[in-house]
Amino acid sequence: MFATSAQKIAATRTEIDHRNAASRAYYALYHAALELMLEEFAEIKRYPRVGVHQCLIKHLEEVGKSGGSGRITAELGTDLSEMLTLVKRLRTHADYKLKRHFRESDAIMSIDYAHEYLDKIDCLPPKKLSSR
Repeated sequence: MFATSAQKIAATRTEIDHRNAASRAYYALYHAALELMLEEFAEIKRYPRVGVHQCLIKHLEEVGKSGGSGRITAELGTDLSEMLTLVKRLRTHADYKLKRHFRESDAIMSIDYAHEYLDKIDCLPPKKLSSR
């Protein structure tokens, strides 16, 4: 949903559309990562003085450092936390640094990175049902 919107918006030529495309790409990746984590954990770990988006990133990083959990391998946890950090930085620029120019290439980079990791998440094997 967010990813499709990002691609359509990026196809235009205005800076505001590029900003919106980067924002949509970030949210596509954020929500996919959140859903994946909530399949493995009852809730996202909370950290003092850290917003909910950064909590997801930190929790993914911890999963990576601890060797993975369920469908989230150590490599995926680490890589996804790094990619979310990068795409979030671009989204923050797009959404809040309005006096600084936002390049079309930044929007394209956000979309490409989001799609790369959305594809990785989509290709994960289904979660095994516990037999209790």
